[in-house]
Amino acid sequence: MADLPTDAQIRTKMEALMKTVDLNTMSTKQFIAALSHKFGGVDLSSKKKFIKTTITEILDAMGGDDEDDDAGDSSSSSDEEETKKKKGGGLSAVKEISPKLSAFLGCGKHAARTDVVKGMWDYIRDNNLQDPNDKRQIILDDKMKGVFGKDVDSFSMFTMNKYISPHIHPFKPLDLTPSAKKRKAEDGTGGGKKKKKEQKKKAPGLQAPYRLSEDLVAVVGKQVLPRPQVTQALWKYIRENNLQVGFVLVLSC
Repeated sequence: MADLPTDAQIRTKMEALMKTVDLNTMSTKQFIAALSHKFGGVDLSSKKKFIKTTITEILDAMGGDDEDDDAGDSSSSSDEEETKKKKGGGLSAVKEISPKLSAFLGCGKHAARTDVVKGMWDYIRDNNLQDPNDKRQIILDDKMKGVFGKDVDSFSMFTMNKYISPHIHPFKPLDLTPSAKKRKAEDGTGGGKKKKKEQKKKAPGLQAPYRLSEDLVAVVGKQVLPRPQVTQALWKYIRENNLQVGFVLVLSC
């Protein structure tokens, strides 16, 4: 009987495996089976609790890909820069967070992503916001909707970091489209000219939803929309308020 791998070995294999599978549709049991296969069929059922905990930890880390995007003037010697140097880069780097997220977490204007994620999970567990039928799904209460949008009823533990990112410097727009790497994994090998042509044809149809400014929300009535729906909502508003004269738009104040 093969020896059980160490926790460190299991985590290393998990990090590689999680980049190639769709965790939104794969159950924990299926994931453990796939992981077992990576170790030559070793029975990992006794490590189920460790694996489930590690899945969440790795997902939290995977959400921090944009941490180095805001490298600024190297000559800056502000207190914030000194704090970043002390705490290190990546997920542990202290970042400016939005006022809404700051108020929600009850912290200051700056925090590390790791602390933000921990605070989110503490709140979710304290308020029993995980769907009892699928623990991977988070049901947003009114307080969470105040941060992420009143039209956001739920998100999965796999997409939570994407909702958090717009509230952490550099405040990138919300983008729920899967990465090119994930699309390739979901489609199979991705090889062959025919498949590449199909992907190119599908690409224009992938319209990323964005978090809108407060002024635009006041007009279209939604906090998160893809660009085509923003345009559609703007035209609806224009027609309903008779703001079009011939080919000239009359902007209301």
